Amino acid sequence: MKVYALSSGSYSDYRGVEAIFRNKADAQAVAATEGFYYDVEEYVILEEPAKQRMLYTIHADRRSGYGRNWTSEVEGGWKLAEVKRLVWPWDCTHRGNLRAKIVHKADRAKGYDDLWFTVEGWDEEACRKVVYDTITKLKAIQEGVADG
Repeated sequence: MKVYALSSGSYSDYRGVEAIFRNKADAQAVAATEGFYYDVEEYVILEEPAKQRMLYTIHADRRSGYGRNWTSEVEGGWKLAEVKRLVWPWDCTHRGNLRAKIVHKADRAKGYDDLWFTVEGWDEEACRKVVYDTITKLKAIQEGVADG
């Protein structure tokens, strides 16, 4: 279930949550009251006890001299940095059903040697599959055997 909170102020002037509503329309109606400035914030009320989940992140990079703690190296000059961490549902912006997917990537105009991308998801093996499939696709594009 979602609730909608009205908050006021910002940064050092933040005054906190002023009211909580069950539906967004009511919160927006009050926020639009002339003479007041409120932000409408959306929160999820957990229907069951909160459980931490393991979030998997794999960063793949071809750039040289880029400082990370690399965990492995893959054919073609790709270096991998793998991180897994326990997160509470409210600690990250990822949906509960986050599938392994690329969440950040380099601009393709930079060229093959300057490519990098980051994959995140709840399933470690699925994240690895996305990484290796992406590396294979990028290599095929670079060799001219596939379209980008």
